[in-house]
Amino acid sequence: MSAPLKQTGQAALAGALLYAASPGPQALPLLAWFALLPLFLAIDGVPVRRAATLGFVCGLVFFLPLLSFIVIVLSTYGGVAYPVAVAVMILLAVYMALFPALFAGILQMLGGAGTSIWIAPGLWVGLDWLRGVLLTGFPWLDLGYTQYRQALLLQSADLGGHFAVTFLLVLASALLFRLLRRQSRRWHCNELPAALLLLGALVYGGFQLAAYRQSDAGTPSQRLVIVQGSIEQDEKWQPGQELATVLRYTGLSAGAQPGDLLVWPETALPFYPAGHPLFGEHILPLLRDRQTWLLTGTPYAEKVGGRVRYLNRAVLITPDGDIAGHYDKQHLVPFGEYIPFRSVFSFLSPVVETMADFSPGLDTSLLSGENAQIGALVCFESIFPELARAQVTAGADLLVNITNDAWFGRSNAAYQHLAMAVLRAVENRRGLARAANTGISGFISPAGEISGETSMFVPAAVSGRLPLIERLSVFSRFGHWFAPGCAALSLIALILGRGRRRPVRQGR
Repeated sequence: MSAPLKQTGQAALAGALLYAASPGPQALPLLAWFALLPLFLAIDGVPVRRAATLGFVCGLVFFLPLLSFIVIVLSTYGGVAYPVAVAVMILLAVYMALFPALFAGILQMLGGAGTSIWIAPGLWVGLDWLRGVLLTGFPWLDLGYTQYRQALLLQSADLGGHFAVTFLLVLASALLFRLLRRQSRRWHCNELPAALLLLGALVYGGFQLAAYRQSDAGTPSQRLVIVQGSIEQDEKWQPGQELATVLRYTGLSAGAQPGDLLVWPETALPFYPAGHPLFGEHILPLLRDRQTWLLTGTPYAEKVGGRVRYLNRAVLITPDGDIAGHYDKQHLVPFGEYIPFRSVFSFLSPVVETMADFSPGLDTSLLSGENAQIGALVCFESIFPELARAQVTAGADLLVNITNDAWFGRSNAAYQHLAMAVLRAVENRRGLARAANTGISGFISPAGEISGETSMFVPAAVSGRLPLIERLSVFSRFGHWFAPGCAALSLIALILGRGRRRPVRQGR
């Protein structure tokens, strides 16, 4: 086999391993700990441009299947022609693959994975952070999220966010590469600290898991009932379906008890509750009879300067039917709730016309319940660490994520979306309740352990308790600077040329 073909195969293998480790029913998350090793082997000693090409191959093999749900969103439910939907998915995968390409190219400019074991993880984290802020940000499924069901391995997220977990994953692959390439049995000065850091993360995880499991018993808590209505996306906004939707949710909520917080998903109500007859006839009696509070998603329209603004709103309703507070979704889904650069992408207008062209909320508003200060995250907002952190530093002692994942169909995207919510709980050490229209719903502890997990596309109601924690984690205080710090240090290293360049081998 020729060297170029072998390198391409190694890069593609790295992408395939990353995808196999990503959330889904058949996920193999432990593969992520050595998934980048084939890429490091592929780019070893090759020119910078060739390294970037191999990084692009790795990224494309990873992101094409990962983002396949985009076709379902746009074509099945968004009214976009299937070929156009496929083209949009490919374009998005190409854009995402540019970041692994940059990673491989810059890494080679800095001397390759064999020069310093710390350069690769810092550079990968820095580029992940950049992808999360560039062009409004699309931080979909960074590597750290692959470990969302490995509670022992997640705990360092309360120090540096999910980026800290990503750093450890890339560090593990870099360490393996160094061990394979070294010429003697003696440990290099970089290798032993890296191994000790990985071991230390496991020890830290064990201590933190034990501590949070023990503290649950003595911590004030809130009992919640999460309702998953499982309303199909193509039925949700059909005329005449409002009563059936309300009856579905009220029927599933019949087991609520006094003091409970009922949580219904994003836009569970296809109308605004205040003054609507169905609210007075069916929902208000439920709340009064059971003396429960309700947090639900609903669309809202307001007139501002002669123009109507549509908002994706979470409202908290008292047992007497009063609106105790609301939160308007701030980070909207591009091409799902609004069309950026509308003059260029006008052919995607049917997507937002299915519901409405939403406007972003303007501030972070906590919802003050009977016992809890609630930070709401509406749908897509759970993938942005800064939004959950803003809610917690503002005083939230409980996080609630309401979402409508029916758009994803039966793809792996529902698992991917859940994975990112798990990391928001661990980063901020807050309990998180997740109500998803078609699943996956459930309770996430401050240690990232999931309970009450529902099946997809099955109506369900699950009850449980989550602790109300007031203290701030290291991440909530200042650990959010870890990822931009990695980006800054990588940029400085690139500018100053501190990575020792390795000679390019001939014939590769």
